[in-house]
Amino acid sequence: MNVNHHHNHSAGWNHAHNHWHHGHWGGGHWGGAPGWGIGHRPGYRPGYWNGYVSRPWYRPWYSNAAVWGLGAWAIGSAYYDSGYVVYTNPYYVTSTGYYDYSQPLQVVVPAQQMVPQGADGTEFVVDQTPPSAAAQASLTHLELARTAFAATDYVQAANELDLAIKEQPSDATLHEFRALVYFAVGDYTKAAGTLYAVLSAGPGWDWTTMSSLYPTVDVYTVQLRALEAYVKANPDIANARFVLAYQYITENYPDAAIRQLKEVERLQPNDQLAARLIKGLGAEAASTSETIPPPVAIGADTANQEQPDLPDIDPEKIVGHLTAERTDGTRFTLNLTADKTFTWSFEQAGKKNEFGGTYTIDGAVLVLERADKATMPGVVTMKDDGFNFKLFGAPDDDPGLDFRR
Repeated sequence: MNVNHHHNHSAGWNHAHNHWHHGHWGGGHWGGAPGWGIGHRPGYRPGYWNGYVSRPWYRPWYSNAAVWGLGAWAIGSAYYDSGYVVYTNPYYVTSTGYYDYSQPLQVVVPAQQMVPQGADGTEFVVDQTPPSAAAQASLTHLELARTAFAATDYVQAANELDLAIKEQPSDATLHEFRALVYFAVGDYTKAAGTLYAVLSAGPGWDWTTMSSLYPTVDVYTVQLRALEAYVKANPDIANARFVLAYQYITENYPDAAIRQLKEVERLQPNDQLAARLIKGLGAEAASTSETIPPPVAIGADTANQEQPDLPDIDPEKIVGHLTAERTDGTRFTLNLTADKTFTWSFEQAGKKNEFGGTYTIDGAVLVLERADKATMPGVVTMKDDGFNFKLFGAPDDDPGLDFRR
């Protein structure tokens, strides 16, 4: 395995230099305000920070998310704490002052923040809700962290990011930036634990975004070479390989990333995300997983893909008390009322969880909006005795849940 592949890819480094935007926040504009957050790779909803933007979207947010495979990123922690997907983080280690990444990131994107525009109602913009006091405080700490990171003051950057995360724990951008600080100082254990949580929720940054945080590409190169050397000297440490794979994905070196991820699969069988990342990069994994949503497809030109046409949901036919059971024994109950309210419960390992809220119907999509504003959109396929419910962004081989009366 050639972990020093960059030495043989001068074109790749030329590409990196050509995309260097010193002092610029990468690939996204955040509400038109300079420095308002960090841009994302294609497939993210650029310009989103707690709803404080105005940008057109030509389909509902969950449809856009489905195209890019952003299941958990769009849905937030509801993807996991609904029982639909089991979340585990094999790289998380308990440590004082370290965020609890043993639990999924609670990234919530409320559906009501999407406001239809135009006569046909197909164009969407995000509601311009002013940022909260917590969001403003988090932004202040983020800007200070950015300044410190650019000055290679990683202790100060870490402190500021910890404060930003305390104010806005649902902002995955902050956690990804925190992982970059861990990478910069060579703490690959915490970097892996953090990145696993971030990538389980959705795709990471592109090179333009990451590089914009560094003062020069040479500073990043030194840190990457240190990680490559560490992996070469410690070939059986999975967490370092996971971090290295992330770096290669960000730099758009999919082949090198796949090689690392296949080694991760071999070394860490509890890593259920590696297989999905490999698949997203265009290669077959050594094994498959049924419990982790897929990542964004790297380099795929899918922005304009349409979802398959399915019959619209008949509102009268979904009302009632329905149950489903997954192969691992988890039992689900879904009660839908005629007045557009629902109750969802599931029992797993003898423990029962329940939440409720309201629902809407959009063609073949049933959107469950919980009381905490987390939203679960799923494709509904009607059956004689009920319907199949498959969350947007779920793996292609996900059978969904067969709810029966």
